Parts: sequence; C-alpha cells; structure tokens
Amino acid sequence: MQAVAPPVAPTSAPTDPQTGLVAPGVMAPTLDEIDVEFDTLPQKGEEKLQAPVGSSKKRDLVIQYAREKLGMWYVWGGESDAEGGYDCSGLLYYAFRKAGIDIPRVSMAQADRGRRVPLNKLRPGDLVAWENNPAQRGADHIALYIGNGMILEAPKTGLKIRIRKLGASEGAWGVALDY
Repeated sequence: MQAVAPPVAPTSAPTDPQTGLVAPGVMAPTLDEIDVEFDTLPQKGEEKLQAPVGSSKKRDLVIQYAREKLGMWYVWGGESDAEGGYDCSGLLYYAFRKAGIDIPRVSMAQADRGRRVPLNKLRPGDLVAWENNPAQRGADHIALYIGNGMILEAPKTGLKIRIRKLGASEGAWGVALDY
C-alpha cells in the first residue's frame, strides 16, 4: 500500500488570472488558522464582542442560509453549490439573496452597502470586512457576523467555510446593515 502525501499549501497566493489581483480572503495565516477548529463559542471570562440584543427574521434567515454551507470549500468566484463552494463575498451574496435581500456580489461593494461601525456595535447579520491587499483599496475579505464575537466566513483557498471567533486585533471593521 502506497502512502499518500497530504496536500501542500501553495507557496504563493492565488491570483485572478484576468486582473492579477490576489484572491479575496487570502491572508497570511495566523496562529489561529493552523490546525485549529473554530466552531465553539468563547469560553466564560474571555473577551466577547457582544452584539446589541435584537434580531429580525430576515437576519436570522441570512445566518441560517450561510450556516447551511459550513464545511464546503472556499472556491475563487464561487457563489453556488454547483461550483463546488463559495468565496467570501459569494457566500454572503448567496445567503442574502436567498433571504430576499439584494446585495452586491463583491466584497468591496458589500462593505460599502452599510455604514462602518466599531466591532462591538455589530448585530447578528451585519458584516465584518478587512483590507489586506495593498494593490486594491477597499474591502477584499468579508464575513458574516453571527453574534457573541463569532463570524461565519469562507476564509481562503485551501480552507472550508467555518465559524470562528473574531480576534480584536485582526484589523477588521464592522459594517452595519439596515434590513
């Protein structure tokens, strides 16, 4: 029986062949991303980015539809199961559209749809955005805030859609949406 080597992570960030830009959500790995699962809530006593109380049926639906995709692969440009997975903005595009909410397709436009707020002012169903690509101004990675300091995201090539705790020092900002 021949041993199969584990997949090797690419040595350079994947880029869009047409624009040459780094794929959305591609960031240098943090210690939290290395061989650790992020599907539990923060432990008692840990700092939480608590969202204000209050939700709406539409917000709950968006979260529900995004949660249905947990464990699927990040796929550049993906916005449906037929493509084998979702990229960060494609996942949000899918979940919002399925809940009957019109939202732009790409992360930069999604982040511009709401107003920028501190992370501790987010409500479940709002967005969290990052700007990681110096060649392109604006949000190049985006995730769904689900409450209690947790986000649901399609992180980057080689990783699956997941829930994880949002770190206070990740350089992210909140995007409050009105819906």
